[in-house]
Amino acid sequence: MEQVKIAKLLKIFSVLTGIVGGIFFFWYTPLLIEEVAYMNDLEWLRWPGTFGIWAIALICYIALYYFWKICIQIGEGNSFCRENAYSMKVICFLAILASIAVLFGDITLVILHFLNGAMIVFSFFIIFVGCGIACICFALSKLIENAMMIKEENDLTV
Repeated sequence: MEQVKIAKLLKIFSVLTGIVGGIFFFWYTPLLIEEVAYMNDLEWLRWPGTFGIWAIALICYIALYYFWKICIQIGEGNSFCRENAYSMKVICFLAILASIAVLFGDITLVILHFLNGAMIVFSFFIIFVGCGIACICFALSKLIENAMMIKEENDLTV
């Protein structure tokens, strides 16, 4: 019963994350890009920047989908399974991919002489968080695999 409650809480968090992410990625950030492009006569950069943000949003929502699959397995009492280990590895890969996308965007903005000091610090923080999520997900995937093997051994001996 405890796992069902945990799964429900995780699903609620997933839905809230999706909503907040939608507001950030599809309303606030495009609005901010449009405003900055207009103020700095960079209208040509508005759509590439918006599509770049949407690409990162797609990566994040795919990761959220795999997290949802983990929540389902937890709710079914199947926390230590191959599917969860695989989902964690996919989320790890997606976090690295999102961090690379942010780094690519930063390099592009530096080449265009548009990235100021505060934006560089914020971007490196985002990249650091993405790499941290990747490390945590990779470690959790290995822990889940190890627990799964121990569980399979115990199931065979019983």
